[in-house]
Order: sequence, then structure tokens, then C-alpha cells
Amino acid sequence: MKVKSIIITTILVILAIISVICAGLTLYGVDIVEEAKNVLNITTNAQSVSFKTKEITLGVGQESSLDVVLSPKDAKNTYKLTSTDNSIVKVSGNKVVALKKGDCSIKVTTDNDITNYADITVVSAPKKISAPKKIVMANNESYTFKPDDSENTPSDFYTYNIDKENIATIDKNGTIKAISKGNATITITSYNGIEKKVKLQIFNEPTSFKLNLARTTMGVGGTINIVPEFNKNEGTSSYTFTTDNDHIVSVDNKGFVKALREGEANVTCTLYNNLSATCKIIVTEQKAKIRKNLDRTKPMVALTFDDGPDASNTEQILKSLKSVNGRATFFLVGSRIEGEEDIVQQEFNAGHEIGNHSWDHQYASNISEKKQRAEMSKTNEAIKKVIGEYPTVFRCPGGITSNVYETENINPIILWSIDTLDWSTKSSQATFNAIKSVFKKGQNLDGDIVLMHDIQDSTPKAVANIVKYLDKKGYQLVTVSELAYYRNTTMKNGETYSCFYPTTNYSQKRNNSNTNSNQTEFNTNQSNNSNNTTSTTAANNQNDMTNNTTPTVD
Repeated sequence: MKVKSIIITTILVILAIISVICAGLTLYGVDIVEEAKNVLNITTNAQSVSFKTKEITLGVGQESSLDVVLSPKDAKNTYKLTSTDNSIVKVSGNKVVALKKGDCSIKVTTDNDITNYADITVVSAPKKISAPKKIVMANNESYTFKPDDSENTPSDFYTYNIDKENIATIDKNGTIKAISKGNATITITSYNGIEKKVKLQIFNEPTSFKLNLARTTMGVGGTINIVPEFNKNEGTSSYTFTTDNDHIVSVDNKGFVKALREGEANVTCTLYNNLSATCKIIVTEQKAKIRKNLDRTKPMVALTFDDGPDASNTEQILKSLKSVNGRATFFLVGSRIEGEEDIVQQEFNAGHEIGNHSWDHQYASNISEKKQRAEMSKTNEAIKKVIGEYPTVFRCPGGITSNVYETENINPIILWSIDTLDWSTKSSQATFNAIKSVFKKGQNLDGDIVLMHDIQDSTPKAVANIVKYLDKKGYQLVTVSELAYYRNTTMKNGETYSCFYPTTNYSQKRNNSNTNSNQTEFNTNQSNNSNNTTSTTAANNQNDMTNNTTPTVD
């Protein structure tokens, strides 16, 4: 009877413990469930297993630890990780190492045979870090790096450090937060050891700004770069560009504008703080006038005159040209047009070609890009104001071109193959001799562009002799655009041309130069390389029929 009572009591105690376990109670801060399990040696088995991250991207050579989650959380089971393709990802414990580019899965298996998978994509290791050399920000502005072109690159591919945390902070995702005005350096390091340093410049928040161009004229197919200009100690690189007419121009977020067709459009730059400024753009397609009664089988030469207008000299030259039904090209200096409008109009009315020769004849190598733009645009507008049309050709002072002149021009760039040196000798006879000497060497001027200056007092007399001399030899005196047209060349805006010979094998035409064609106008120190390069460009472009300067045949 006593033994039976002990057994019953023991059963009741066990039942009471089980009841407590089921109720999940605690007593005086003690987890009775756990204590009861320990006393009774009860073990919880996993009912499911999973990875904390189901999809993982690694770079070749990168290591990572995988977190495995057992459910219920008090399960004590052991587990093992294996790779479905050991050539792509190798497993060691909870660590995986990416070996080569590809896809595979990591399998987890518990000791009670429950399984699950994580998918791993291995991508190429970074070969470079794509980041700007310099970032300009305003106080309280944010910027996030994108070190490569992939949208799925994990944040642990790169680490970010900044040397001055009082200037800005940067988090693990590469997001910069500007704090105060100043300069700092950010170091970006990839997991495989590639490093790039980025200079950071913090300004005050812009209160106003303007664009480098408020109004400009472009030729169809031309490009320009519009950039914001800020007040002192203000600035940012967070802005966007838009156009109100994307049929006329296109623009990207760096402010590069491309002219698509004739018309007008406004390009607006908007800062991150909603300040904005606008540039008005006029796109024009220049139409050079071409005479239809010329004979392409007969020799042609283009006489060109720089640095005018000069009422007295230019008028004499016009009379000489008229006497042989000749045409020429006049490259005007914009600052000299005022007060000489009548002679410019006479040039145009007589069918001569009007070209842009900058505003005040400053060499591109001596002035800023902003000044170069002004040199072109001011002269374009001054010419249009007089003749009602923009010029059709452009000549750089000294023959010295530049990136601005080549990429933002509404006209082709015209150099020369014959320099008469009238600007140097100041002798009408020496200028005339420069032409005659070509023929004395058994050569000719067919396809040449001849450089002279109508501001030189000796030049009109030389021209009077030259036009008669060439006319007797059967030469047609033509504009540069006429010469290009009859030599089957459609000139491109911004491209450089110095001759239009009737044969593509132009280099054999004049083995020993008869002239000082390697001399640069008003700049005898400019070496042969400049002119030789542009002459080659001219010849190479002779048969290019994709140009933007459209001739109008009379």
C-alpha cells in the first residue's frame, strides 16, 4: 500500500511538471520550462531550417559567412553546408568562398534530415572603381557613390573612408552627407584591393547661379556644353538639365547639348534645391550660295581675305574680283564690323562668302574656353545683324584651333594651303610673286585655298594682278564653299579643311611646296605640324558626304 502511494505521488509530480512545461511558466525569474527540460533531459528537434539570406551575390575571390536559422529557435540540431558546384563556390563550415563566375546553391542539412537552399550568384571581381575624381557638394546635401555599372552590386564589395569627418560623413553604402564648408578626401576600396581616392569639396548652399551661356547659336549636328556658374563660396554638382523642345536639341545631365534640326529651344538647369537658369538656343542650318554655271572640269582656286572689313581696301578688291566674274571668301573680325556695315553688305550682295574670323583676333591658345565661345558667337550675331544671315565658314586666328572651335562651331573651319605672306612682306609684288612661283615650279593652284588680308594696304594692288593672271590661265575664282561643292565634299561643322584638290592623292600634287603654306597667319613661330595636320584632315574629308553645311545652288 505504501509503495503504491509513492508511485501515485510520483506520477502526480510528473504530471504537475508537464503541466507547468505546457503552460510555459516562470517562477521567481526561473524559466521552469528550461529547468524541467534539463531535469527530464528533454531535447527539441528542428522542424525547419533556412538561411537568413536566401539570395547572395559574391565576387570572385570573396568570402562570406552564411547564417543558418533553425526553427523552433531552441532546437539543438547540428547541420552541414554543402555546395551544389564546388568549382563555383567552396564551403568550409559556415564560410563560403567564390571561386569563379556562375550560379550555384548552398544546401543545409540538419542531423534529422531537414534541408533547405540558398542561391548564390558569383560575378566578376571589380577591375576598376568608377567614381569621379572630384565631387562638389553644398552643405547638408547628400551624394551616393555607384562604384560600378551593376544595379545588383552588394554593399560589401566596397568600403568607404573619409579623412575629415568634420567636413562630411560617409556610410557603408557610400552615401556622403555634407556637414561644413571645406575639403576632404574619400578613399574607396574594393574587397579585392582596388583603391580610388576622390576629392570632396563642400561649398555653401547656392542662393543663385547662372549658366556659362545665356543665349547661343548652333549649327545642325553641332554640340555645346552648358555648365552652371556659382557665386563665390557656393556650389554643387547636383543638378539636372532639361529641354522644352527635344525635337530641336537633346541634352544630357552633364549639360552636353546636341542640335538636331533648325529651330529654337530652351535648355534649363535645375539645382537640387530647385533653383534654375535657362539658356536660349537657336539652331540654324547654314546654306552657302553656290553658282550653278561653273565648270567642274576647269581649274578652280579659292581666294580668301582675313581681318576685314576695311572700306577702302576691300572695295578695291571687290572691283578686281568683279572684273573677272570672280568670287572670294571674306573672313571678318567682329569688332571691326561696326562702322563698316556698308562694305560688308557689298561683299554679301556681290555673292561673296562671309566667314567668321573671331571677335578681336585672339589666339585660342591664349584665351579661356568661355572667351572662345564669345569670340564665335558675338561675331556670328554681328554678321547676321548686317546681312540677315549667319556666316557659312569659320577661320581661327593664326590657324590655331581648339576643342571649343571644333565641337561647338556652327561652321566648318577653313585654313589654307597657300600663304602669300602679304601680312609679312607688305609688298604687292611679293604677294603676286607668291602666286606666280607656283606655276614656275611646274605646279598649279587647282583646289588650293589662298590666304590674303584685305586690311593690308599693299594687297589690293596685288589682287588686281593676281585675278588677271589666274583668269588668263583659265582659273575660276570661287568661294571656299563652291570649291568644296564642286570637288564633291560636303563640309562638316567643326571639321578643318585647307584645300580641295581634284585628286585624293593630293600629297603628290606638290612634292616641294611652292609657298610658305606651313607659315601660320601672324604667327611665324607656329610649327609645320599644325598646318600639316589640318591639310591632311582636309584631304581626307574631301569625299565625305555627310556634312551639315548645306549649299544652295543658284
